[in-house]
Amino acid sequence: MADQAHIKKISSKNAIPFKFTMLGVAIMAFILSFMIMGTAFAQMFAISYVVLTALFLIGYAVSLPSNWFEFDDVNKTIRKAFRNKIPYNKIQAIVIAETPKRFTVNVKTNWMPPYPIASGLSKEDAELAEKAFKQRFPLDIIRRKSYSKKRFTIVIAIASLIILTVFASLLFRMYQVAPPEYVTAEKKEWFVANYPQEGTHYQINGIGFLLPNRFVQVKQEKGWIYFEDKTNKTKINVGPDSFQRGSLFNYLTGLHNDYDLLRLAYTARYGVFPVFANDLAFKDLFKIKVYEIGRGLLRGIVLQGTKGSKSVAQIVIADNEWGIHFFLSQPGEMGQISEEFLQSIVASIQSESKVK
Repeated sequence: MADQAHIKKISSKNAIPFKFTMLGVAIMAFILSFMIMGTAFAQMFAISYVVLTALFLIGYAVSLPSNWFEFDDVNKTIRKAFRNKIPYNKIQAIVIAETPKRFTVNVKTNWMPPYPIASGLSKEDAELAEKAFKQRFPLDIIRRKSYSKKRFTIVIAIASLIILTVFASLLFRMYQVAPPEYVTAEKKEWFVANYPQEGTHYQINGIGFLLPNRFVQVKQEKGWIYFEDKTNKTKINVGPDSFQRGSLFNYLTGLHNDYDLLRLAYTARYGVFPVFANDLAFKDLFKIKVYEIGRGLLRGIVLQGTKGSKSVAQIVIADNEWGIHFFLSQPGEMGQISEEFLQSIVASIQSESKVK
């Protein structure tokens, strides 16, 4: 019993190797952000890394005080944190599991699998625990279980294969849709044009614009205004940005408005969200052209294409605070919506500070 008297408590002050865990958190954050956002992963990676690190540190701080056990030979129990006790005579098996870096002590008390009573032990802690168990329990219920580097490598390889399979399927899905023809429009082509002098002024979501008088307002609901040119059946629906600003989603993805979403649709690749955005923006569209434009704080995208029997276009403009979205369509027999008309709408757009 002399040896037993010196074995009071077995614990680990470093339950998880800190450097290894930080690397693991970084890998998890990268995989998560890349799978969701593809090549636009940077902001999600930074935020998810911070969040996962914080969760790890919180979990570590909470679990560390309970990551110990000691032997009460007087009452024949193993004592745990929070006054938990395991009677000696209830223990059916003791398993000391070795991982590539640390050890875990598990006990089995019923038909359920062994459960851990201390984890992250060093080799010295594990040897001390094994010695203590051998002094108190039959040797046939005590065993070592080693997770070899080979087995660990196999697990990593299988997990990597699953991840690569997911990436491959996303890649295949992404390129099922032919990339749109990308045209970079110089600023002078869109914004230096003469500001339209004729037409009716409207304002939505802090951004003003002009439409020719031939477009008659048909209805207005839920912040959207619907216009139609009765002569050539051209329709224009104008509404506010669909994103709620300042939400967790904005900060996590870096998407703050419809402009960001549409730009992601044709610039990012591989991820779940770019695939979704690409489907949302370009599904069933043909003869696509995309123009990226900008002026001061204003930035935007103009999209042209055909959909079924119609010629369609979108104009998405945003500044630091506001966003506006135009949907245009006209019968296919009228031809493609002219670039000049789209340019005239863009040239008329003014942010609230300039409209007042």
